[in-house]
Amino acid sequence: MFSVRALLSHAGLDLSLLAGSEHADRPARWAHVIELLDPSPWLSGREIVLTTGLSLPPDDPAVLHRYVQCLTEADVAGLGFGVSLTHDRVPPALLAAAEEHGMPVFSVPLPTPFIAITEVVARHFALEQQETVQRTLQTHHRITRLAVRSGITGIVEGLAGALEGWALLLDNEGGVLVATPADASERVSDVTRELSGRSSTDGVFAISSSVRGGGSMTILPFGPTGMPGGHLAVGKGSAFTPYDRLVTSHAISLISIGMQPPAALLTAERGLRAVALAAICGDGPLPAARDALMHLGFPDASPVSAVVLPAHNDLAALFELVEGVLTTQQRPFALGEHGEDALVVLLAAVDAEQAIRLLCKELRRQQHRAVHAGVGEPAAYDGIRSSVRQAGMASEIARTERRDVKFFRDIPAHGLLLASQSQAALEEISASVLAGLREHDSGNRGDLLRSLEVFLRNDGRLDPAARELGVHRNTLRYRMQRIEEVTGLSLSSFSDRVQLWLALKAADLAG
Repeated sequence: MFSVRALLSHAGLDLSLLAGSEHADRPARWAHVIELLDPSPWLSGREIVLTTGLSLPPDDPAVLHRYVQCLTEADVAGLGFGVSLTHDRVPPALLAAAEEHGMPVFSVPLPTPFIAITEVVARHFALEQQETVQRTLQTHHRITRLAVRSGITGIVEGLAGALEGWALLLDNEGGVLVATPADASERVSDVTRELSGRSSTDGVFAISSSVRGGGSMTILPFGPTGMPGGHLAVGKGSAFTPYDRLVTSHAISLISIGMQPPAALLTAERGLRAVALAAICGDGPLPAARDALMHLGFPDASPVSAVVLPAHNDLAALFELVEGVLTTQQRPFALGEHGEDALVVLLAAVDAEQAIRLLCKELRRQQHRAVHAGVGEPAAYDGIRSSVRQAGMASEIARTERRDVKFFRDIPAHGLLLASQSQAALEEISASVLAGLREHDSGNRGDLLRSLEVFLRNDGRLDPAARELGVHRNTLRYRMQRIEEVTGLSLSSFSDRVQLWLALKAADLAG
């Protein structure tokens, strides 16, 4: 929970509490800069309001009292007042009104910008969200393990423990399937009373309410979609948190999956893998990414390799094929869509190269075409997203080179520079340098482009290049002179050689 007192604990901000100390622990959800005399229409409640007092008179008690009253009625958590701009100090009349209304007020010195305060608040809630996600994944893992060992009973018991509350699983007739702890069965009347208020035409629904003796209760249907097989009721002595709702949703999914046939189990497993991959490759917190991979069976602290596979306009078929091959290999993997026409696979880096080559071999055998897989560098959890980007670039180069698989580690620097360019850009790069040579070769039956590529590949040495081309060294020397005349570039210049080499490579990539 965040509050004015928590904000004051950040020494670098140099904030001073001047009023409302007894209420400085009031929960706050954001910090908002607003200079209006009546900001309440633009507030939602529990904000820390920041102002320089631009609209406030320094010596009008009535106006200052109304201002504090507006903040109080808007359920503001506290007021930060910037001094040494509009006001040399916080007006005493405002502090008196704040004490009267129980409004925490703190001063913000001139060297402390308001954005520093909002950044502290934002970091707090980002960390809080990260901890919630990580805790939720750990609980998901624990409840899933209980499901494997103890079935539905284990799921319900694990859920009640995670919520520090109670759980009831009822069939459609209201009969108790599982109750934990044992005295949770005393809550059946509360649950059935809530359910009786809904008609059978209401369909699938969720109910949240307070219960006798205090606390909260949520009732959710379980079973195949649109066909509830009963209801799960959970409760605790306080309000439900986002963590509680996420864990309960996961438990409902596991209970429903347990009632479905194997085909539905496969569908659910695919969904879990895709969700895990989205969390890892998106903007989710890295600890959560690590826990998600461990949940899928990846060794703890093991590097991960990313593989990108183009689907060639048949994403669903490739998905099933890759899933089947990797399942047969009995190794942990995460699999999901990458862009509009590709898949991304994550594999534990241990023995990954062998697994990737076997996968590509099987895909080529079944698809009867080159695979064009790209493989990123093995990476720790904080580098997985980079490995996915590397795999995407390697896949593009595998396509242009007509290879089944290309490892990022084998791509030279010029390949990395050009791989990120569009088809149109590659064509422009090559045409801007090589157009004259192409025109010469097509009109004069020459071979300047081929001679240039062989000459540069042999480090500019005439003799080995001439032998490879099967011509006399003087013939090749003449061709090099013609290339310089047509392009206006000098083959004795290192920078001009680089320009010609990149143009040739761009032409190769452009196809």
